[in-house]
Amino acid sequence: MEKRLDRSYSTSTTKRTTPLASIPCLQCPMSGECTPGHVISPENCEYFRQYFEL
Repeated sequence: MEKRLDRSYSTSTTKRTTPLASIPCLQCPMSGECTPGHVISPENCEYFRQYFEL
């Protein structure tokens, strides 16, 4: 919500994100099964690879 100079309010339609929103583990549907050294792991995670290439 934004307060205007005339003291009325308006809502903003833009989404504000934080740096935490881009961390792949927080968005990953497989995060509950991800364990180092297993089939689903940080070592072979495509999302992780893409994240660190940025």
